[in-house]
Amino acid sequence: MDQDAIAGQGDDVGSELDAFRSHPEWTEAEIDAALDRFVERFPVARVVDAVQARLNDLSGPDAEVLFRLVEAHPGTGLPHALAKALESQTDLPVVRLWGALDVLDRTGVIGQYPELGELLEELVESFDENDVIAELADQIENDKDGIWMALQALSAVEFEIRPHIVEGLAEAGQGPGIIEFLRLLAYSDEPGSRVAALHALEAAEPSAEISAAWTDIAARHPDAGVRRRVSAHLAKHSELAVASSDRDTGASLKRVQRSFVTAVGGDGRATIGISSALAEGAGRATAVFVCDVVEGVVEVHGNIVEKSARDTEFEAILGGVTDEMLVDEPRLALALLAGCLTLSNPATSPALRYWVEATAGPELKPIPFRAEFPGWDPAERLKDQDIDGVHAEVLYGTLGMRLFRVTDAELQRAIFSVYNDWLAEFCAYDPKRLIGTALISLAAIPLSFVSPWIASGLYIFVALLWLVPDRRIERVLVKQEKE
Repeated sequence: MDQDAIAGQGDDVGSELDAFRSHPEWTEAEIDAALDRFVERFPVARVVDAVQARLNDLSGPDAEVLFRLVEAHPGTGLPHALAKALESQTDLPVVRLWGALDVLDRTGVIGQYPELGELLEELVESFDENDVIAELADQIENDKDGIWMALQALSAVEFEIRPHIVEGLAEAGQGPGIIEFLRLLAYSDEPGSRVAALHALEAAEPSAEISAAWTDIAARHPDAGVRRRVSAHLAKHSELAVASSDRDTGASLKRVQRSFVTAVGGDGRATIGISSALAEGAGRATAVFVCDVVEGVVEVHGNIVEKSARDTEFEAILGGVTDEMLVDEPRLALALLAGCLTLSNPATSPALRYWVEATAGPELKPIPFRAEFPGWDPAERLKDQDIDGVHAEVLYGTLGMRLFRVTDAELQRAIFSVYNDWLAEFCAYDPKRLIGTALISLAAIPLSFVSPWIASGLYIFVALLWLVPDRRIERVLVKQEKE
């Protein structure tokens, strides 16, 4: 360091401060030493006057030194002078603005300037968000599990915040990972995220990855409005129109190795599990989809293992799901999953599309359940009994268990009455082969003494029916004997 520069020109405080501006090459240690000598040489009043005269221009290279001198003299009025000067210089570079606001915060005066306080809060949130987005973008591009983990993490963020994160990720870069993230997010059932992803793809520079993403969405997206939007965009940008076969990850490259479907529980939920081979023998993808009869896919958990890994992930990912499990029924699993996709809603995890493609393939589209399910037709149900070799079955009101949560006693009794009337009509088609179990409300204490007797009477009536010979069974047995 040039010691003459530190000493300055005699007793001229301004010249001493000019030395800091004239030597941007000084290290932090050299600046500290110069400041110590500067403070020792001049009285506080002269330092305050010199610093205050320079606060009207905080864009110069000596601004950081001025901030340190303000912080070193908190009781002199310099912090308030800095605040007033800063109110007219809020367009400073972010780092410089942050430095000034930080000094005001540490000297305890920022609370007296509400606008500057709000500005500091915005900067803090901006810095935190930028750090998170930068880290997330790096994870998406460089971590093999980064895409689905980012999608899963997005589900924990409030709806109104998600578009800002998507926009930040799009601005962070246009690598293949980010583009794939945006493509998958375009399938989200949450409108804000979906629109943000489509907007980011529209703003992206043309590339092979962008073209493939657009073509995939145009061909496979279940929402007709999205397909029209994408088709219109492709029509305006002919350079993006590529053959969809460029990113063929279809069923021919995948094979469902194992699957399971559980029965619907009393909470109206069932679980579908699928484990499939990845494209080009890269390993296996296993996912478990928790499905609700009303809300569709409410949870999804997945795992990807390398080709060389032991085939233990399927059992591991099941956890405790073992009761009433149907194993190795891929057609049933895929059909039910396709139906549940039609019921999904904004609360569905953004990672859903990732695991659907990884396990079932991108060709799997939402398929609405038939309006008239055959099981609701007693004649069709009897046909299924004959196919399965079943002579009779007890019809439990499994989904009706959710109705016991209704706290309004009168409403619950009315609902149960409607169900029981329907069930009685259904079973009347063949009371010996269709045995219903009524829903009995326990909400009303007086009726609880009556309803059990009614239920018991029905039970005895059904039991007595078996005392009457069924000629159909006799004919079946006779036919079997002749054969």
